[in-house]
Amino acid sequence: VPEHKILKLFQLNLISQYYSLLLPGQMAGEVAKTYLLGKERKNTAQIAASVMIDKITGIIGLILIGILGIFFTHHPMPIAIIMGFSISSTIGILILFFTRWTFFYYFLIRLINSCKTKVKSLKNIFGKINHLIYAWKIYAKEINVLIISILLGVVHQVLSILIFILLANELRIHVAFADWCWILGVLSIALILPITIGGIGVREGTLIGVLGWLSVSS
Repeated sequence: VPEHKILKLFQLNLISQYYSLLLPGQMAGEVAKTYLLGKERKNTAQIAASVMIDKITGIIGLILIGILGIFFTHHPMPIAIIMGFSISSTIGILILFFTRWTFFYYFLIRLINSCKTKVKSLKNIFGKINHLIYAWKIYAKEINVLIISILLGVVHQVLSILIFILLANELRIHVAFADWCWILGVLSIALILPITIGGIGVREGTLIGVLGWLSVSS
């Protein structure tokens, strides 16, 4: 969204975090960000696509760190966690680049146009979905931008891990960096699910369960 200044985007991210704390799941904040960015503008589809792609690249970044942690950990990993990371990364990459496949892109466009013709009461909604997919196609071509976005997601995740390590060491909880990599990955994925307000309970329960598996007292 080049027409917005960095300070404005920073403010919107703080507002997004606020809504993520007040409403179930972290996606509520992304919806709020999309609404505020697209308010009184005509490029809502482009803004929605940019926000969604930003979220997906961030998730791919944390999954990559999680996979790295699984690779270097000295603990035998449950097959469910390994499969979860593998499937999540595959789905994330497919969603990110699905519009680059010409056949699939035009199939979706034809499907949406068909629905728009048959369900005329939802014509405007299907039209917006059409614009969203087209905007997604434009973003999917910007490989360099997507790679940088994923790398920034990796940096963000590493900083989060360092914060956890600092706090854990003060509580005499000594867990290897590699293990924190996959633990934070599991935790982040769990917090995306709209289960509780601000992830309260989900965050604590996930940490207690996973750290307990590493012989850390609850």
